[in-house]
Amino acid sequence: MSVGIRMAALDELIAAIDWRSAESLELLLARGARLDVFEAAAAGRLERVRELLGAATKRGARP
Repeated sequence: MSVGIRMAALDELIAAIDWRSAESLELLLARGARLDVFEAAAAGRLERVRELLGAATKRGARP
């Protein structure tokens, strides 16, 4: 994915989260958008937060 496309997708994700648009967020996720730990926390996606923190812990990082 090019940097420009990633930035556009990031802007859309942040807007969907900020506007609390569950429908828009679901559409973006269905189309392949991935939430990082900060976006997941802001969107209330606790399973994704746990998944990311678990992966970081397995690599030796500590939250």
